Amino acid sequence: MRLNKATEVNIYIEKTITLAKKLNKPTFIADAYYRIGFYHHTFSRYFIAEEYYRKALEKFTELNDKEWIGGIYQNLSAMYANIPDYSKALDANFKAVDVFTEIKDVGSVGACYVNISSVYIGLKQYHSAILYLDKALKIFKNIDGNEYGIALCYANLGNAYFSATDEDLKKLQVAKSENFDKALWNLDQAMKYAEKVDDNFSLKGSIYQTKGDIYKAIGNKELAKISYQKSVDYYANTTAKKEYASSVLSLANFYIAQDLYLEAEPLLKEVIEIGNQNKILSLQRDGYLALTTLDEKNGRFTDALKNFRSFISFKEQIFNQEKEKEITRKQMQLDFSVKEKDYQTKQQLTNLALDKQVLLVKERQQQLLLKQQQLALSDKEKNIQRLSFLQKQANLEREKIQKENQLKQQRLGAKLQKEQADQELLIKENEIKLNRNFSIFFGVLAVVLLTASIYVYQAQRKTAKLNRLVSLQKEELENLGRVKDRIFSVVSHDMRTPVNSLISFINLLENGDVSEEKLKRYAANLKNSLGYTSAMMENLLNWAYSQMQGFKPNPVVINVANVVQSAVDAVQAEAQQKRINISYQPISNYSTIADENMTSLIIRNILNNAIKFTDKEGIITIDLAEKADRVCVIISDTGIGMSARQIQAFNTDVNQLGETTLGTNKEKGTGLGLTLCKSFANLMNAQLTVAANQPKGTIFTFCLPSA
Repeated sequence: MRLNKATEVNIYIEKTITLAKKLNKPTFIADAYYRIGFYHHTFSRYFIAEEYYRKALEKFTELNDKEWIGGIYQNLSAMYANIPDYSKALDANFKAVDVFTEIKDVGSVGACYVNISSVYIGLKQYHSAILYLDKALKIFKNIDGNEYGIALCYANLGNAYFSATDEDLKKLQVAKSENFDKALWNLDQAMKYAEKVDDNFSLKGSIYQTKGDIYKAIGNKELAKISYQKSVDYYANTTAKKEYASSVLSLANFYIAQDLYLEAEPLLKEVIEIGNQNKILSLQRDGYLALTTLDEKNGRFTDALKNFRSFISFKEQIFNQEKEKEITRKQMQLDFSVKEKDYQTKQQLTNLALDKQVLLVKERQQQLLLKQQQLALSDKEKNIQRLSFLQKQANLEREKIQKENQLKQQRLGAKLQKEQADQELLIKENEIKLNRNFSIFFGVLAVVLLTASIYVYQAQRKTAKLNRLVSLQKEELENLGRVKDRIFSVVSHDMRTPVNSLISFINLLENGDVSEEKLKRYAANLKNSLGYTSAMMENLLNWAYSQMQGFKPNPVVINVANVVQSAVDAVQAEAQQKRINISYQPISNYSTIADENMTSLIIRNILNNAIKFTDKEGIITIDLAEKADRVCVIISDTGIGMSARQIQAFNTDVNQLGETTLGTNKEKGTGLGLTLCKSFANLMNAQLTVAANQPKGTIFTFCLPSA
């Protein structure tokens, strides 16, 4: 196994299993399955490892070996988190914690807490991850010789504090300015403990990779590059393929950020190859995303779009709706289980305290009763002695005895009354103590019930909030799906017609049997068709760029009048063909802060839309105005206008594609132009709205921030 000779491994495993069956040694069969599962796990062959782990689990379950059952579930949870399959990872952790708790293996429970924190880090829920890591760290520090566990906790804490959101930091009462320092401190502690462990290449690689991310975030490029390279070098000496690929991906992303494209490209290809070979969805997803960014910066837009589709495919495989529901359910199950066990422990302690008090009261009562009995017995003995003495002197002192007997009777009566009074007082004291104990018990019970009611109410509110969030995400995904289908429909349908027309026109030219008049007419029609196709592709590519992660506008100070004039010049020829008059009086003192290319594209698309839906000899009016702290471009036309439903959809939904409608001169459209305008306006923090013009036509109002 250490030499990674798979053939020899299989041979000796089969020999072991055969001989163990012959000797009736089921423990060796279970151990063999576990060892080969761990062997494939080490080399990131996760699906093969899962098969053998399951076989080992079945055998150890038959043997009722709790320690091995818990260990296998723990390995499965770590493996599922690496794939990642967070639903299976959480489920395996639940089972491992239950088993280790049953056999009182505290150290292994701590290891499970570390695995649970890894799942929460993968889910980007860093507050929960830090809480479980703190629990694990306390456990490991109380166990001698567990330096690796301590180092692992500190390493994961460093990663969690670095990645934590503002909301997570607020819950942890950590200032935003302190999270990098806190992350670096934890990583330094992790490295100190990792140095004490012999086989620590993987752990050190993880520490250096997180340090690289932190140095990159604070702008220290030199230290970031050194840390990333050290991480790659450490992982290269191990069998951890996934971790090695992750460190290579971090280094490649650093090179991309520094515009070192030649160094980044071979690294990304290596990452994707490892992800494909081992079917690791997270590597495939992140590798294609980085390759998309690299192709985009190199101007390879076709390759960028292709790689971006691959990224979306792998992303959807990891997080589909059903998995998110399952993960949420298991998270709630785990939190409730932990809180329920804490409550049960507190309840047991409370019951023990109450039982102790009851026993103490009973013991005191028994002691008091014993003393009373001893006192009564002593009095009786004295009375017998006194009566015996009186009987001996009865003949001599009858009168004296009579008087003494009378006195004795009086004393006995007084004593009896006193004893009765003491007995009644004792009974009342016992009743008071008993009532006090009942009051304390019912008070504690009321507090416990009130606490449970508050917890259930909060859990119900949290569940309702999560359900609303899932519904909103579902609606957003459905809208994006409809947008995608519409775009593919447009491309597949409208690209075919102009291409076929161009092929037919070329065939006519090759045959040479077309007149000059027909040639001009065909050429004019083909020009219009190709012009429409070019505009469609430009809008489609621009819209695709706007949807890519990391696409941002480049705001600069621009003169609004000049941008509008350039757009008018670009569409003037098309307007003249329909004898449409464009009325525009430039006002040069209006400036704005915006992306010039996006602004020009928005105005040009609105003008093209106005020309398309305005009859011949119509009028398009362009006005500039300043409203509060914004500069507005107002474009009105006398065309056929938009319906009330179309206006409402445009003003409320960013991703809503417009309906494809022929223009007044049978011009074609894709319904993508105005959607692109709306997307770009939102990216620039601008406002784009439409209203009906009276008596007919539309009015587009495009407002940008003033310079």
